[in-house]
Amino acid sequence: LRLNSEDAVGNAENVFRQNAGAYAGHMWLQKAVNVLANNIAPLSLGVMRGVDAAADFVPGHKVTAILDNPNPDMSPEDVWRMWAVDQMLGGEWGLEVVRAKNGQPVELWPKQPQEFTIKPASLRYRRVAGYKIDDGAGDPYTLTPEEFIHIKFYNPLQPFRGLSPVSAVQLSIQIDQLAQAWSRLFFKNQARPDFAIVAPEGITNSEKVEILSKLRLNHNGANAHEPIVLEQGITDIKVFSWPAKDMEWLTQREMSRDEVAAIVGVPDELMGYGRDTY
Repeated sequence: LRLNSEDAVGNAENVFRQNAGAYAGHMWLQKAVNVLANNIAPLSLGVMRGVDAAADFVPGHKVTAILDNPNPDMSPEDVWRMWAVDQMLGGEWGLEVVRAKNGQPVELWPKQPQEFTIKPASLRYRRVAGYKIDDGAGDPYTLTPEEFIHIKFYNPLQPFRGLSPVSAVQLSIQIDQLAQAWSRLFFKNQARPDFAIVAPEGITNSEKVEILSKLRLNHNGANAHEPIVLEQGITDIKVFSWPAKDMEWLTQREMSRDEVAAIVGVPDELMGYGRDTY
Protein backbone atom coordinates (compact mmCIF):
# COMPACT_ATOMS: atom_id res chain seq x y z
CA LEU A 1 0.00 0.00 0.00
CA ARG A 2 1.38 3.37 -1.03
CA LEU A 3 -0.01 6.77 -0.27
CA ASN A 4 1.31 10.07 -1.55
CA SER A 5 -0.04 12.65 0.86
CA GLU A 6 0.27 15.49 -1.67
CA ASP A 7 -1.70 13.52 -4.28
CA ALA A 8 -4.28 12.68 -1.65
CA VAL A 9 -4.85 16.28 -0.62
CA GLY A 10 -4.93 17.35 -4.28
CA ASN A 11 -7.59 14.77 -5.03
CA ALA A 12 -9.54 15.76 -1.90
CA GLU A 13 -9.41 19.40 -2.95
CA ASN A 14 -10.60 18.64 -6.49
CA VAL A 15 -13.44 16.43 -5.27
CA PHE A 16 -14.59 18.96 -2.70
CA ARG A 17 -14.46 21.92 -5.09
CA GLN A 18 -16.32 19.99 -7.79
CA ASN A 19 -19.02 18.89 -5.38
CA ALA A 20 -19.22 22.32 -3.77
CA GLY A 21 -19.76 23.82 -7.23
CA ALA A 22 -22.57 21.34 -7.83
CA TYR A 23 -24.05 22.22 -4.42
CA ALA A 24 -24.01 25.91 -5.30
CA GLY A 25 -25.63 25.42 -8.71
CA HIS A 26 -27.90 22.38 -8.41
CA MET A 27 -31.28 22.91 -6.78
CA TRP A 28 -31.97 19.35 -5.62
CA LEU A 29 -28.50 18.72 -4.20
CA GLN A 30 -28.65 21.96 -2.24
CA LYS A 31 -32.16 21.15 -1.04
CA ALA A 32 -31.25 17.62 0.12
CA VAL A 33 -28.03 18.62 1.89
CA ASN A 34 -29.71 21.62 3.54
CA VAL A 35 -32.54 19.44 4.87
CA LEU A 36 -29.92 17.20 6.46
CA ALA A 37 -27.83 20.09 7.80
CA ASN A 38 -30.82 22.04 9.17
CA ASN A 39 -31.99 18.97 11.10
CA ILE A 40 -28.54 18.21 12.52
CA ALA A 41 -27.27 21.71 13.35
CA PRO A 42 -29.67 22.57 16.22
CA LEU A 43 -29.10 19.30 18.08
CA SER A 44 -27.33 19.49 21.43
CA LEU A 45 -24.23 17.33 21.73
CA GLY A 46 -22.87 15.87 24.92
CA VAL A 47 -20.70 13.15 26.39
CA MET A 48 -22.34 9.80 27.19
CA ARG A 49 -21.09 6.82 29.17
CA GLY A 50 -22.44 3.32 29.02
CA VAL A 51 -23.78 1.09 26.28
CA ASP A 52 -27.26 0.96 24.73
CA ALA A 53 -30.00 1.26 27.37
CA ALA A 54 -27.45 1.88 30.11
CA ALA A 55 -25.94 4.89 28.29
CA ASP A 56 -26.53 8.27 29.86
CA PHE A 57 -25.20 11.81 29.52
CA VAL A 58 -22.44 12.91 31.86
CA PRO A 59 -23.52 16.22 33.46
CA GLY A 60 -21.02 19.06 33.51
CA HIS A 61 -18.40 17.32 31.36
CA LYS A 62 -15.66 19.61 30.03
CA VAL A 63 -16.12 18.35 26.48
CA THR A 64 -19.83 19.20 26.62
CA ALA A 65 -18.92 22.77 27.57
CA ILE A 66 -16.66 23.20 24.55
CA LEU A 67 -19.23 21.60 22.25
CA ASP A 68 -21.74 24.21 23.42
CA ASN A 69 -19.25 27.02 22.78
CA PRO A 70 -16.74 25.85 20.12
CA ASN A 71 -15.00 29.20 19.51
CA PRO A 72 -15.62 32.95 19.94
CA ASP A 73 -16.77 33.47 16.33
CA MET A 74 -19.13 30.54 15.78
CA SER A 75 -22.18 29.13 17.47
CA PRO A 76 -22.47 25.33 17.75
CA GLU A 77 -25.24 25.48 15.12
CA ASP A 78 -22.82 27.15 12.68
CA VAL A 79 -20.12 24.53 13.26
CA TRP A 80 -22.36 21.49 12.91
CA ARG A 81 -24.13 22.90 9.86
CA MET A 82 -20.70 23.30 8.24
CA TRP A 83 -19.85 19.75 9.30
CA ALA A 84 -22.99 18.28 7.72
CA VAL A 85 -22.54 20.13 4.41
CA ASP A 86 -18.79 19.58 4.10
CA GLN A 87 -19.06 15.95 5.15
CA MET A 88 -21.54 15.22 2.35
CA LEU A 89 -19.57 17.16 -0.25
CA GLY A 90 -16.06 16.12 0.76
CA GLY A 91 -16.54 12.94 2.77
CA GLU A 92 -14.33 14.24 5.56
CA TRP A 93 -13.85 17.19 7.86
CA GLY A 94 -11.53 18.38 10.58
CA LEU A 95 -11.56 20.27 13.86
CA GLU A 96 -8.43 22.00 15.11
CA VAL A 97 -8.28 21.71 18.90
CA VAL A 98 -6.77 24.76 20.60
CA ARG A 99 -5.55 23.92 24.09
CA ALA A 100 -4.77 26.05 27.10
CA LYS A 101 -1.39 25.95 28.85
CA ASN A 102 -2.67 23.20 31.13
CA GLY A 103 -3.53 21.07 28.09
CA GLN A 104 -7.30 21.43 28.36
CA PRO A 105 -9.15 22.07 25.06
CA VAL A 106 -10.65 25.56 24.94
CA GLU A 107 -11.59 26.11 21.26
CA LEU A 108 -12.58 24.09 18.18
CA TRP A 109 -11.99 25.47 14.66
CA PRO A 110 -13.43 23.70 11.59
CA LYS A 111 -11.24 22.77 8.61
CA GLN A 112 -12.50 21.81 5.17
CA PRO A 113 -10.98 18.81 3.30
CA GLN A 114 -8.77 20.91 1.04
CA GLU A 115 -7.24 22.70 4.03
CA PHE A 116 -5.30 19.80 5.51
CA THR A 117 -2.82 17.16 4.38
CA ILE A 118 -2.34 13.90 6.27
CA LYS A 119 1.17 12.72 7.13
CA PRO A 120 1.09 8.93 7.67
CA ALA A 121 3.26 7.43 10.43
CA SER A 122 2.52 3.79 9.65
CA LEU A 123 0.83 2.46 6.54
CA ARG A 124 0.71 -0.99 8.13
CA TYR A 125 -1.32 0.18 11.13
CA ARG A 126 -2.75 3.27 9.44
CA ARG A 127 -1.42 5.60 12.05
CA VAL A 128 -1.11 9.32 11.47
CA ALA A 129 2.00 11.31 12.37
CA GLY A 130 0.43 14.72 11.91
CA TYR A 131 -1.76 17.04 9.88
CA LYS A 132 -0.39 19.86 7.76
CA ILE A 133 -2.83 22.76 7.78
CA ASP A 134 -2.91 25.23 4.90
CA ASP A 135 -5.87 27.59 5.08
CA GLY A 136 -4.71 29.72 2.14
CA ALA A 137 -2.96 32.38 4.22
CA GLY A 138 0.47 31.24 2.98
CA ASP A 139 1.75 30.15 6.38
CA PRO A 140 1.11 26.39 6.77
CA TYR A 141 1.60 24.68 10.11
CA THR A 142 1.51 21.11 11.46
CA LEU A 143 -0.76 19.68 14.14
CA THR A 144 -0.32 16.47 16.08
CA PRO A 145 -3.15 13.88 16.18
CA GLU A 146 -3.98 15.18 19.68
CA GLU A 147 -4.53 18.66 18.21
CA PHE A 148 -6.78 17.64 15.32
CA ILE A 149 -10.04 15.69 15.11
CA HIS A 150 -10.41 14.02 11.71
CA ILE A 151 -13.96 12.86 10.89
CA LYS A 152 -14.34 10.86 7.69
CA PHE A 153 -16.38 8.29 5.83
CA TYR A 154 -14.37 5.16 5.11
CA ASN A 155 -12.62 5.34 1.75
CA PRO A 156 -11.36 2.00 0.35
CA LEU A 157 -9.34 3.85 -2.30
CA GLN A 158 -7.50 6.16 0.11
CA PRO A 159 -7.77 4.84 3.70
CA PHE A 160 -6.37 8.05 5.20
CA ARG A 161 -8.94 10.23 3.42
CA GLY A 162 -12.74 10.31 3.34
CA LEU A 163 -15.13 9.26 0.57
CA SER A 164 -17.74 11.79 -0.50
CA PRO A 165 -21.31 10.44 -0.91
CA VAL A 166 -22.10 13.20 -3.41
CA SER A 167 -19.38 11.95 -5.75
CA ALA A 168 -21.53 8.87 -6.39
CA VAL A 169 -24.24 11.06 -7.95
CA GLN A 170 -21.95 13.55 -9.67
CA LEU A 171 -22.82 12.11 -13.09
CA SER A 172 -26.54 12.35 -12.34
CA ILE A 173 -26.09 15.99 -11.35
CA GLN A 174 -24.17 16.72 -14.55
CA ILE A 175 -26.85 15.02 -16.68
CA ASP A 176 -29.55 17.05 -14.93
CA GLN A 177 -27.63 20.28 -15.51
CA LEU A 178 -27.14 19.38 -19.18
CA ALA A 179 -30.87 18.68 -19.48
CA GLN A 180 -31.59 22.09 -18.00
CA ALA A 181 -29.14 23.76 -20.39
CA TRP A 182 -30.66 21.93 -23.36
CA SER A 183 -34.15 23.00 -22.26
CA ARG A 184 -33.04 26.62 -21.92
CA LEU A 185 -31.48 26.62 -25.38
CA PHE A 186 -34.56 24.93 -26.82
CA PHE A 187 -36.92 27.59 -25.56
CA LYS A 188 -34.54 30.50 -26.11
CA ASN A 189 -33.01 29.80 -29.51
CA GLN A 190 -34.19 26.50 -30.93
CA ALA A 191 -37.89 26.29 -30.07
CA ARG A 192 -39.64 24.58 -32.96
CA PRO A 193 -42.96 25.96 -34.30
CA ASP A 194 -46.31 24.31 -33.65
CA PHE A 195 -47.31 24.39 -37.32
CA ALA A 196 -46.09 25.18 -40.84
CA ILE A 197 -47.86 27.20 -43.51
CA VAL A 198 -47.84 25.43 -46.89
CA ALA A 199 -47.75 27.49 -50.09
CA PRO A 200 -47.06 25.11 -53.03
CA GLU A 201 -46.72 27.92 -55.54
CA GLY A 202 -44.24 29.69 -53.33
CA ILE A 203 -44.24 33.18 -51.89
CA THR A 204 -41.87 36.11 -52.12
CA ASN A 205 -39.82 37.37 -49.20
CA SER A 206 -42.08 40.39 -48.82
CA GLU A 207 -45.16 38.13 -48.76
CA LYS A 208 -43.50 35.92 -46.16
CA VAL A 209 -42.74 38.92 -43.97
CA GLU A 210 -46.32 40.17 -44.36
CA ILE A 211 -47.83 36.79 -43.41
CA LEU A 212 -45.59 36.46 -40.34
CA SER A 213 -46.45 40.00 -39.26
CA LYS A 214 -50.18 39.30 -39.55
CA LEU A 215 -49.83 36.05 -37.59
CA ARG A 216 -47.96 37.78 -34.76
CA LEU A 217 -50.48 40.62 -34.72
CA ASN A 218 -53.69 38.59 -34.98
CA HIS A 219 -52.68 35.57 -32.88
CA ASN A 220 -50.99 37.08 -29.85
CA GLY A 221 -52.20 37.52 -26.28
CA ALA A 222 -55.99 37.17 -26.01
CA ASN A 223 -56.19 36.24 -29.72
CA ALA A 224 -53.71 33.36 -29.44
CA HIS A 225 -56.35 30.71 -30.12
CA GLU A 226 -58.21 32.48 -32.93
CA PRO A 227 -58.54 30.38 -36.12
CA ILE A 228 -56.12 31.10 -38.94
CA VAL A 229 -57.74 32.19 -42.18
CA LEU A 230 -55.83 30.93 -45.21
CA GLU A 231 -54.77 33.65 -47.60
CA GLN A 232 -54.17 33.56 -51.34
CA GLY A 233 -51.45 31.08 -52.26
CA ILE A 234 -51.66 29.23 -48.95
CA THR A 235 -53.35 25.83 -49.29
CA ASP A 236 -52.70 24.12 -45.95
CA ILE A 237 -51.38 24.34 -42.41
CA LYS A 238 -49.44 21.34 -41.07
CA VAL A 239 -49.59 20.84 -37.32
CA PHE A 240 -46.43 19.33 -35.82
CA SER A 241 -46.44 16.59 -33.21
CA TRP A 242 -43.16 15.62 -31.61
CA PRO A 243 -42.25 12.02 -30.74
CA ALA A 244 -42.06 11.02 -27.09
CA LYS A 245 -38.27 10.89 -27.15
CA ASP A 246 -38.17 14.68 -27.39
CA MET A 247 -39.56 14.83 -23.87
CA GLU A 248 -37.34 12.13 -22.34
CA TRP A 249 -35.22 14.78 -20.66
CA LEU A 250 -38.09 15.35 -18.19
CA THR A 251 -37.89 11.72 -17.07
CA GLN A 252 -34.12 11.98 -16.84
CA ARG A 253 -34.41 15.04 -14.61
CA GLU A 254 -36.74 13.18 -12.26
CA MET A 255 -34.28 10.28 -12.06
CA SER A 256 -31.41 12.64 -11.21
CA ARG A 257 -33.51 14.31 -8.55
CA ASP A 258 -34.43 10.96 -6.96
CA GLU A 259 -30.81 9.74 -6.96
CA VAL A 260 -29.62 12.89 -5.18
CA ALA A 261 -32.29 12.52 -2.49
CA ALA A 262 -31.45 8.83 -2.08
CA ILE A 263 -27.70 9.31 -1.58
CA VAL A 264 -28.24 12.04 1.04
CA GLY A 265 -31.02 10.01 2.69
CA VAL A 266 -33.84 12.56 2.49
CA PRO A 267 -37.35 11.20 1.80
CA ASP A 268 -39.22 12.69 -1.14
CA GLU A 269 -41.85 14.21 1.18
CA LEU A 270 -39.15 16.41 2.73
CA MET A 271 -37.61 17.19 -0.67
CA GLY A 272 -40.84 18.93 -1.65
CA TYR A 273 -42.05 16.77 -4.53
CA GLY A 274 -43.40 13.65 -2.81
CA ARG A 275 -46.81 12.79 -1.42
CA ASP A 276 -47.87 14.95 1.49
CA THR A 277 -48.20 12.01 3.85
CA TYR A 278 -45.07 12.35 5.98
